[in-house]
Amino acid sequence: MLAVRVKDLAERAAQANAAEEIENLNGQLKKLSRILIPLTYTRAGQFDHDPAWPIPFLAGLQPMRELAHLDVNGGDYQYLKTLLVRNRNAVAFALRQALQVFSR
Repeated sequence: MLAVRVKDLAERAAQANAAEEIENLNGQLKKLSRILIPLTYTRAGQFDHDPAWPIPFLAGLQPMRELAHLDVNGGDYQYLKTLLVRNRNAVAFALRQALQVFSR
């Protein structure tokens, strides 16, 4: 749903003629970028610095690969599970923010 809306917005921006319309659509695209890029391509988030090496897509959810190899009763498992729930909530929040850009 979000991908379709972003694609539609980009197509409308490409076909826009009036300067005001172009400015409005470009503003929406910038707002989306400020929400989605930190979510998808950073580990540190909006207010810190990431190292200068490649970062996987949705880096905050990548530790889920380790979860299956940990003892369910261990502290490492509980810590990682809590971290992943928080990161999942951050993803859901960012997606809700991105959808709100279209309702403004």
